[in-house]
Amino acid sequence: MQDCTEGAQTDHYKDFTESSMFHIQPNNAPRTYKVVCNMDGWSPGWTYFLSRSFDRADVNFSRPWAEYKHGFGIFNDQGNFWSGLDMMYHVTNNRPHKMRVFLLFQEEGKLVYRKYIYNDFKVSSESYGYNFTFSSAGSPGVDNNPAIDGMSAFLGSRFSTYDVDNDNDNNGNCANIHQSGWWFTTCDGFNPTGQPQPPSVQYKTSDPTQLSWPHSLNYSPVQIRMFVIAENS
Repeated sequence: MQDCTEGAQTDHYKDFTESSMFHIQPNNAPRTYKVVCNMDGWSPGWTYFLSRSFDRADVNFSRPWAEYKHGFGIFNDQGNFWSGLDMMYHVTNNRPHKMRVFLLFQEEGKLVYRKYIYNDFKVSSESYGYNFTFSSAGSPGVDNNPAIDGMSAFLGSRFSTYDVDNDNDNNGNCANIHQSGWWFTTCDGFNPTGQPQPPSVQYKTSDPTQLSWPHSLNYSPVQIRMFVIAENS
């Protein structure tokens, strides 16, 4: 299958009752990629590329360029993992995809999921630093716990790791400071692949290694998941 969307729509996978690890090969790709697919539940066919949560086995996200390119972590629906920039490039350029962000915040004593969607999300090739574009973005609506846009600030930026510094900050290596990899611009921004904290740490702190995403009350997410699905599916 070329992506998880095709898998969810074909006879072989459409009745699959679990979300777990699969192998995909987009039509434009020279090899297969290991990914986690959502094949059941609320909306089958999503290809995960990031999963980070405080209550799962710890995975170090301070990794070199080669590992962010090819992927790392525990590849199942309960694991912390990054699926790989090379996979994201081939999947999103093979046919149009939209990207969804799921964030879990501890808000006033309860856990609240918030969501944001990016249409026609596309990651460029390694020669362009795997920068990304999207055509439009928005929340699913006020009744669906909208999140705040956390990707537009990084639009057009090249990806950075501690050994490949592509950020725009002349005062430091943002990936090294944040102990993670991302499309960093300056080193005082948000850190979506940072270290998740338990719900007891409700707010974003001054720790640059903390998992963070924009929130009107400065809450810090305890979980983040990002995945793509083919448009018009």
